[in-house]
Amino acid sequence: MTVRCYPTTDRSVRGRRWGGCPEGAIHRDAGTEQLSIRLDVSVIAFFKAKAGKQSYETLINQALHRAMDDVQMEDTLRRGIREELASHRDARRD
Repeated sequence: MTVRCYPTTDRSVRGRRWGGCPEGAIHRDAGTEQLSIRLDVSVIAFFKAKAGKQSYETLINQALHRAMDDVQMEDTLRRGIREELASHRDARRD
């Protein structure tokens, strides 16, 4: 199973280790924290309508996790493409 770690600059978690993550990263399932956040009324209405019996907050959390995963995937793809391009450039020079 892949450990999902996300980089963080949050001072409250700096220096702590999270289940297989390097320092400076936080595990996807590190827990929850209550906070106050302002969202557009349309965003809240969308998730409440979609939630049904689930908590709309859970759906928002899942959507945010998907966005985090997408960013990590994009970073991984970009790194792979850069490495591949560099290897082709090196091969052409030889």
